[in-house]
Amino acid sequence: MMGRKPKLIIMLLGLALTSVVAGCGRTTDGAGYAYNINTPVEAPPTNEEYIYDKSLLEVPLHDEYDNELYADETTSALIEFAAYYFARLQAMWDEDDGKMWGIPLHTPIVIVCRQTSTVAANRPDSQHEFTHYYIDGTAVYVSTLSMHISRMERKAWDGQIGIFIPLGLMQSYEWKGIGGFIGRTDRNLMQIIHYVMHALQPSIMGVYGAYQMPPGHGRIYYHLEINALVYAATIDDRERAAAAIHDALSFRHIRRSIYHTDTAENQFKISEGTAVYTELRLVLNRNKINEIVQKWKVELVRQPGDAQVSFLYGYKAGALYGILLDDFGVDWRAHINGLNTDLGYMLQNALGITEFMPFDEIDVSRYGYSELALSPTIRI
Repeated sequence: MMGRKPKLIIMLLGLALTSVVAGCGRTTDGAGYAYNINTPVEAPPTNEEYIYDKSLLEVPLHDEYDNELYADETTSALIEFAAYYFARLQAMWDEDDGKMWGIPLHTPIVIVCRQTSTVAANRPDSQHEFTHYYIDGTAVYVSTLSMHISRMERKAWDGQIGIFIPLGLMQSYEWKGIGGFIGRTDRNLMQIIHYVMHALQPSIMGVYGAYQMPPGHGRIYYHLEINALVYAATIDDRERAAAAIHDALSFRHIRRSIYHTDTAENQFKISEGTAVYTELRLVLNRNKINEIVQKWKVELVRQPGDAQVSFLYGYKAGALYGILLDDFGVDWRAHINGLNTDLGYMLQNALGITEFMPFDEIDVSRYGYSELALSPTIRI
């Protein structure tokens, strides 16, 4: 390494905090001192001071993502950007240590810079063709590889399934996500964890790929069930939470009795709902989770069609049932047996619910029925 210890300041969003010479390589610090971050190192550097201005990761960039790359994507920036996320993911995975799903969640992650045809991975390749860097003790493996992806994808990586992510997507401001305000860093981590969960679902629960929900027949019952589950998950009263769960299961029972959506709902909750559950549990604290799920009620109402509501329902209901199973101390994750596992039935059984409430005996006003009835997009 060089005699002088430069401060490597993360280059993001094109902000004028440092100057970067075009291309991958030569960079200057604030004093104009030139250094070359492309010099590989064989061991973690000692006595180096690396500064990460993490607030930059939260700064809004653009209102929407349209496959254009807006931020500085030189190799030096890519390495530091990747190191930050790799360190965060590694810390989460190490802390979990297989407790959530019975297996380690450590997964190959590859961030792809299309502008420079450079990729940064969190683990070495078996052919040892990637250059090894350390940033503040975090290993980053870098190589030139032309890869044109515009969204997060699961691909083979040295005999495993890895998650490949376009750098521009991670630096975009608008995530098509799950509602509520989440800073860009947490949104990125949640999306990565979601895809990691899909990569591991075959090993965890024998689930391969995503499954589709049928058209949103009985839309009002989807809304009422979600609203009752949110009420149960966010109220600090176990008895009232149990009563709301009873109501939610009753709304579900009415809908399923009419439209016979049992199998499709169960499959979608397992394939997508458990992925949302995992990202929420690993990335956010409970107060933030409660804030986010409250927003889901509004997000569903804003959907223009029944099909969109039933689609989102699978993501959200699956996560909410998982959270409530945790809240009531149910050992449920180890007992998922493929796609036909019914999370709602697990919760029903745990609470000893044997009969469902008739619709006219439920206080539907608690779950926003009057407001839902006035919505032009919801048929009663």
